[in-house]
Formats: sequence, structure tokens, C-alpha cells
Amino acid sequence: MQQPQPNNHSSNRKQLDNVLDILRKLWLILKETCRMLIKYLKFRASDPLKVFLVALLISLIYIIPLMMSNGALYGDDLHFHLNRVLSLASIHETPVNFKAFYKVGQGVNFFYPYLTYYPYYLLYRLTGSLYSGWILYIYGLTAVTYLISYYSGKGITHNPFSSHIFAIFYVFSAYRLGNIVIRFATGEVIAMSFLPLAFYGLYNIVIGNYHKWYPLTFGMALLIYSHILTAFMASAVVGLIFITTIAFQQNRLQRCWNFFIAVMASLALSAFQFFTMLEQFRYSRIDNPGGISLNDSTRTLGDIFHFSLNNAIKELVPGILVIVCLLLILLQFRKLRIEDYYLIGWIVLLILLESKVIKWPDSPNSSVSVIQFAWRVNSFLTLFATFLASKLFLLRNPSVGRRRLFYVETIAVLVALSAINISSSVTIFKTLSSHKPIIFSELSHRNKQKRVLNAISLRDYANRSTREKNEVADTGKKLGHQVIVKDSDVLLESKFRFRDSYATGVITNDTGSEQRIELPFYRYKGQVVTVDGQEVPTTLSKAGATTIHFPEGTHEIKITYHYTQLARVAWAASVISCLSIILYAIAYGLADRGILIFRKDGLVIYHPEWNSAATER
Repeated sequence: MQQPQPNNHSSNRKQLDNVLDILRKLWLILKETCRMLIKYLKFRASDPLKVFLVALLISLIYIIPLMMSNGALYGDDLHFHLNRVLSLASIHETPVNFKAFYKVGQGVNFFYPYLTYYPYYLLYRLTGSLYSGWILYIYGLTAVTYLISYYSGKGITHNPFSSHIFAIFYVFSAYRLGNIVIRFATGEVIAMSFLPLAFYGLYNIVIGNYHKWYPLTFGMALLIYSHILTAFMASAVVGLIFITTIAFQQNRLQRCWNFFIAVMASLALSAFQFFTMLEQFRYSRIDNPGGISLNDSTRTLGDIFHFSLNNAIKELVPGILVIVCLLLILLQFRKLRIEDYYLIGWIVLLILLESKVIKWPDSPNSSVSVIQFAWRVNSFLTLFATFLASKLFLLRNPSVGRRRLFYVETIAVLVALSAINISSSVTIFKTLSSHKPIIFSELSHRNKQKRVLNAISLRDYANRSTREKNEVADTGKKLGHQVIVKDSDVLLESKFRFRDSYATGVITNDTGSEQRIELPFYRYKGQVVTVDGQEVPTTLSKAGATTIHFPEGTHEIKITYHYTQLARVAWAASVISCLSIILYAIAYGLADRGILIFRKDGLVIYHPEWNSAATER
């Protein structure tokens, strides 16, 4: 008997009704919440508290689409970043975790920043769920992003309303959503939170009050502690902006000096990340992610605008919000200031850099190939476009009626942005859930955690095998936790047990003599291996494995890693630098308000002319 065909029209109508119902409910929730919030804020809350509460509300609205995945997490990098968060269980004891990354002692934490990622681990432990912990983490991170964007924008424009617009636009950008939903690119999502702070600090040095160099320092340091590639790109953009604008400014010498201070302070503040990473690179040959020509990820200008107009977040394009921002800028083109035209030049350049108009080096070994994907410039494109568009909303002392209209307009913008994000996210979630799961990029009821974590083997930051033809086989031996006699195929009987901070094993050498054996673990500086409680020296084999001399018979071994002396000194230097910069920022803030006065031979980095100005006030 022939089965009746489903009615596609009825199904589509039902989906549309569901979406409209969600939007109606969202509108009512937003309308009532905003009404109560505005009433409370108007009479009882201080300005900082108002901004903080608004940030919490916006963040709550933002995560609504993320909660429509039916408890599932998706992302191209999901496998890698879930292993990362689980590897943080023992980070205060050792940089290498033996329960994550295939239990082979893979030292990802030496190279990939984890300081700003650690709150996700704490929320995971608090909730007992990677999904719930992630939703809470994104909620908190979105609030932080909003606050940083708002205060950075306000520091430049001195206008609260346009600063709120900038924060809303930046938070709801398509590229940010794509990194969360499509890629699970935690490093880039976190880094986007601190980009506004870095560029606010650069603005201070180039155009504004160059004594306030510390926002640039904190912004760049937080980028380094979040995502090295974004920090590398930001350093290039910051440097180019400074070089191309400083000649047109007054007090050039003082601005150059304070820029130098900010750079040095950033390096001191991020010493723990840099020196720990560089020490391991010098110690042994490390497999770096990358080796991809940027030309492989460029697109035609037509494709970029087509995908953006459709808000195709899976294509990792600027998105419809950035297109709208560009249209707003063009409509007010003649009213812009000279610095706005300069920013437009950067926007055009960034669009060209991710398009096929620009020809990148074809060699995957070129210095720029470390960026991996040309569309990574969208972080900066989104920042510049949303900020410049928000400046069009600059208003001075609006009337009461006009303020009410602004509230209505803002709510309408929020609903529109939420609807766009809901539509984009639901489409992606529906597509992914209707197909067979990709085991390394989906965590759900049909694809459990253990399966995701062990789906594939990534060699990111592993010891490089000098036997390139046998690299896959050498990696397979480590994954199978095989102990072999060096430079042979002789396997020794072994059994290992794993804890977060160390691995122990019992190995039987029945060859009749002492042997040099290869352990199924990578080797980094700070590694400690003991045989029957006695520490033994280690070397690195051609297969990229830890090698030791092992006596005849059955013996117990233990493998762990400690932070090196250099890493501890670098950590202390970073802490001291952080405290010093905070003290300077506090002292400067007090002096700027006339609360604290310095003598001319006082604070070195403080300009003497500010003493008299503070005294006059």
C-alpha cells in the first residue's frame, strides 16, 4: 500500500507559525522587561548599574537562539575545544593532562592560551554538563563583551546612546554567532570580547589622552591570553594604524613614548604565555597547526555580499548587520569626519583581504599562512563597521519624547537582531540534527561525550616525527599505548592507568637485557619519568616519543610534567606587571580628578603639566 506523501505546504506553514509565535512571545517579554527595567533604572539605579543590568538583559536575549539546539553542541572545532576544557582539570598542578587529548600527554596548554577559557571549566564542574556550562559561559562572556564595547565606545564618543548601539551591533554580529554555532571557535569568540578595549587604548595614544595607554596594554594582553592568532593579527593592525596616523598628530614624541610603554607593558603582562610557549618551541620540534594557503579560503566579492545579505553564518561572512552598517555609513558619507574616512579605508581593505582580489602567497609555509583562513579578518571588519555606524547615532541632550522614541527603536532593533539570529541558528540546528552526526563536531544524545572526544586524533602541538613516511603509524602506536623497543617493532607487555596530572604503568621487559624503549607519550620540557620511584633521564625518539633506558624484568613507571623554572618566573613577572599597571591606572585616575597630586619629581610616566591642571581644579 502506498504511503501518503507529507504535505510540504502544511509543514512549512506550521514552521512559519512557530517562528511567528516565538517572535510574538519574544516581543512581549522584551516589551514588559524593558518597561520594568527602564522604570527601575530611571529612579533607583546609578549609571554604571544601569549599564550592567542592560548588559545582563542583552546577554539573556542573545543566548535564546543557542538554547534551541535541543541540548546539543555543534562546531567544526568542538572535538578540540572540549578536550581543551577537560584538560584544565589539573592546570594548577601541571600543564599536561593525561585524561584529555587521547591520554598521550599532549601539551596543548603550553601553546594554546587558557586563562580566559578557564571560567568555562569552572561552570562545567558547577553544572556537571558541558552544554549547560557552555550556555552559562557564553552568557557571561556576552555580558563582558557588551560592557567592554560600551565603555570603549563611550571613551571615544562620550555618548551613552551611540555606545549602547555599538555594543548591541557588535555583540549580535553574524561573524561572532558563526564562531559560536558553526565552528565552536572558543579562542576567537573570547578574543572578540577584548578587541574594542585594545583599539580604545590605541585611540587614546594616537588621538586622545596618551597618558591613558593602559587600555591598549590590557586589551592586547587579554588577546594574547585568549587567542594567539587574533593577537598576532591585532598587533599588525595596531602597528599599521599607529605608523600611518602618528605623523598627523600633535605631541608626536610623547605619543610614541607612551605607545612604546604600552607595548612593553603588554609583553610583560603576557610573559607567562609567551615565555612558556617559546621555551617549548626551543626545546623540541613541535607540530604547528596551519600550513594552509590563504587563497584557499578567499571568495569573490559577489559571494561575500551574497552570503552576507542571506546572513549565511555557516559561510563565516560579515553578515547582514555589517551590510546594513555599511549602508548607513554611505548614506551619511558627506557628514563624516576625517578619522571616519580613514576607518572606511580600513573597512574596504579588510573586505579586499578576504576576497579573491588580493593574491596571497601560494606556499603554505609563508609567514602569513599561520592565519589559516582569510575570513578571520572579519573580527576587525565587524569592529570597525559597527563602531562607525554607531557614531551616526550621536545625540546631544535629546528631548523626553525623543528618548522614548529611542527606547522603542532600540527594542525594535533588538527584536530584529534576535529574529535574525534565531532564524540563522534554528536553520543550522535543524540541518545538522536531520543528518547523520559528524562524530567529532556534535555533542548530543545521539553522539555521546566519549565518542566526540576520541573521534579523531589531532597532532596540534605534538612532538614532530622525523620519520615523515611513518608519522601516521607512529601516532597510532601512541594512541594504542604501545611500548616498543627503540628502532624496532618489538612490543613489550604494558598496562597503564591515568589520572589528570600523571600516568602510571607496569611494563615487562622480557628480552633478557636492558633496552631503550619508546613510551606512548610526548616529551616536553618539565617532563619527569620515574622507574620504581627513581627519576630517569629521557630523550626524544625519531618517532616523536619519550625514550628511556628500561631494565630487564617488570617495573612500574610514572610520567608527569611540572612547570619549569622559567615558566614560574614568567608567571611571577606577569603578576607583578599586572599589579603595577593597575596601581598606575588607579593613581592616574585619582590625579586626573584632582584627588591625588604628584610632585614634578614624582610618578615617572605621569606628565608634569597635569599637576598644575589638577591643582587648578
